Amino acid sequence: MTVVEYYNAGLDHFFVSSLAADIDALDSGRLPGWARTGQAFGAAAGAAPGLDPVCRFYIPPARGDSHFFSAATDECQAVLDKTATDPNYAGYVYETPAAWFTALPGRANGTCPAGTEPVWRLWNQRADSNHRYTANPAVREAMLAGGYLAEGYGPAVVA
Repeated sequence: MTVVEYYNAGLDHFFVSSLAADIDALDSGRLPGWARTGQAFGAAAGAAPGLDPVCRFYIPPARGDSHFFSAATDECQAVLDKTATDPNYAGYVYETPAAWFTALPGRANGTCPAGTEPVWRLWNQRADSNHRYTANPAVREAMLAGGYLAEGYGPAVVA
């Protein structure tokens, strides 16, 4: 399956999805302001040995009006736990424990399993929190040069 990237210039936010309903709503303009960037990456639609589910949280407008994804089940659980106790996570919505499936890189070295490609998670470090997820090294470098912070594992900070 393909995870498609969108950008909203008015918000200066990125969003990715592989879900047909999301893609239809964004491509049709029912959610105004969003346009495809031309960037995408591959993922698996279902569970298989060596693959981890990617959780998806909606971040409410007061915190960024954005989405957060993670393939690390402990990170997903930590965010879920914070939604019940930490005021900074008030209003977060746990949309799904499995938006898609992917192989998590080695936590110590960030190395991806054979046959997979790295995906980087970059955070804008702003009050209107937003992440960009990309498999394109040039996009990663441009985002870092623009002040984004890489989040992930190993020296290459792969998510």
